[in-house]
Amino acid sequence: EKVADMQQHWLRNGIAPSNIVGLQAFVGGTSRVRDSLPVMSFADLLPFAGGQMIDYLDLDVQSAELDVLAAPGALELLCAHVRRIQVGTHSSEIHHAIKLLLR
Repeated sequence: EKVADMQQHWLRNGIAPSNIVGLQAFVGGTSRVRDSLPVMSFADLLPFAGGQMIDYLDLDVQSAELDVLAAPGALELLCAHVRRIQVGTHSSEIHHAIKLLLR
């Protein structure tokens, strides 16, 4: 259902779903899912975009959002290569801290 909703969103915004590359990976931090998904840095993700801007990045790392976004060079890579980011936060404290970080 979430995928179908996202496809409709992309279509409404002029992005063909056929141009979307999905990648599920764990990017840093600590989590119980770490052992079941590949661990990648933002720099590791960039080749999957084929040198093009990433239109949308959905970051959901189970309370490790600050670890990922505050990692050395992470914000610079995001600003240079990602147009939109959605961050799934898991507490109001993390949500507030990320808002301050991304200003």
